[in-house]
Amino acid sequence: MDKSIETAYIIREGATEEPKPKTEKKETPVDTKQAEKDSKELFEENPPHAEEAAQAAKVAADKRAEEASQGEPPPPELIGHIVKSWLEESLKTLQDKGIKAYSDKNILSYLNAITKGKHKAIAAAVAQLDKAQSEAFVKKVQEARDMA
Repeated sequence: MDKSIETAYIIREGATEEPKPKTEKKETPVDTKQAEKDSKELFEENPPHAEEAAQAAKVAADKRAEEASQGEPPPPELIGHIVKSWLEESLKTLQDKGIKAYSDKNILSYLNAITKGKHKAIAAAVAQLDKAQSEAFVKKVQEARDMA
């Protein structure tokens, strides 16, 4: 056997054939001028439809952004940890039903006692509530709404 050719024997029961020797591949020389010409044709500076494709992509992205902005309502305005519109609506509902405990004066007094402040507006007092105090206040107002 020629030592310059790599050979391997497969050892298995009943195997008697030698595997075929590996053949070396000959490299063909590369024509660098032709390769440069081919790459210039494939990767033009300004391909014929590049501007149209870029414009179409921009229009599609703008459309998706517009659809996304229309689908989502704006985030609610908060006073501290409480949604402002919910609080205003809830207190108005309770006051319209004549529940004196939820008059502006009584609510402000209650919130000033909790926050240990001397606020002149409900919103200012609510803004000073921490998260736990806000949750307790919302629960109290919601329970009153449910009972009213």
